[in-house]
Amino acid sequence: MINKNHHVYSGGKILERAKFNYLIQIIKDYPNVPKYLHEREDEILHPWHEQDNNIGGGRPSSSNGQERLLVKLSDDRRLNAIRTQYDAVGRCLANTDPDTFRIINELYLKPRTTLTVDGVADLLHMPTPTVRKRKSRFVETLADELGI
Repeated sequence: MINKNHHVYSGGKILERAKFNYLIQIIKDYPNVPKYLHEREDEILHPWHEQDNNIGGGRPSSSNGQERLLVKLSDDRRLNAIRTQYDAVGRCLANTDPDTFRIINELYLKPRTTLTVDGVADLLHMPTPTVRKRKSRFVETLADELGI
């Protein structure tokens, strides 16, 4: 018996509801990721510093400033995690069939999505269970891409 905290995929794979919902949130965030990346890069390149009122008491600045910033960008864990997720969703979208792409787009990628699975099924003239299976397979593929 499967408890209500698990989601079963059509292939029999079981994923905890929290992980399933996490993956859905990654998909929903996909259209906004370029903005998130830009904001995070900006935070790293232009960190806020408290004004030092000590005249002449600061440390000398490094001559390697540009190199340090590039290392910070490449080593930032949050920035790398966002890029990894974005790339994984992009690969999944690029490799899915047109109907599944449209299902994911209607449910999660459009701004102000209002359709439910039943609404998407009606829109695409598909049975609701088929829409659910395709959505679940897409999430399963994303989970595999991300190693979840």
